[in-house]
Amino acid sequence: MNTTEGLTEAEDFGRKYKEGKGLMGRMIDAYFTSVARLVARIPQTELHSALEIGCGEGFSTERLRAILNSGVTLEASEYVERQVPLAQARVPNVRVIQEDIYHLQRTDASLDLIFALEVMEHLDDVPAALRELHRATRRYIMIGVPNEPLWRIMHFLAGKNIRDWGNTPGHVNHWSTSALVKLLQHNNFRPIAAGTPTPWSIVLAEKI
Repeated sequence: MNTTEGLTEAEDFGRKYKEGKGLMGRMIDAYFTSVARLVARIPQTELHSALEIGCGEGFSTERLRAILNSGVTLEASEYVERQVPLAQARVPNVRVIQEDIYHLQRTDASLDLIFALEVMEHLDDVPAALRELHRATRRYIMIGVPNEPLWRIMHFLAGKNIRDWGNTPGHVNHWSTSALVKLLQHNNFRPIAAGTPTPWSIVLAEKI
């Protein structure tokens, strides 16, 4: 049975994790190596709880669980309800719930670190989402998005989404690394460090 039956391309976030150990596998490995380096910038005395928003089928959650120290409590959430049991089965040691990034089921400043990896490019109201992350985090967030225009150029040259000039269905926002940094600065976050694993941008920031 195809566990992603009925999902659009924009919703099937697990596809790239299932494409084997070729180029895509190496790119994914580089992505999470960059995530790990950014996590290492956080003093471990300040990191006890973390949340991944938009966990999909839990492939990324597995990676994050391996990156974080065992003493860090990791939870995950996903907007697409049918993905939640798939993620929970994949990472049984992580609590997974259905949750809307605009209305997190979290008290104020209750999380040390919030991951939103490959989420922001899909949102209709990015400032509202960032306000909610600002409310729920005690200090840190990590945002990962496609690095534009590199993402679209690579997809176009690979013959993907030609009619949309390489744009992935569901991507309604587009940022370069510098534009992502400015976005966070304009929404009450101070960027600490950035990673640029091809073809993504990842920024670790703290609330101000």
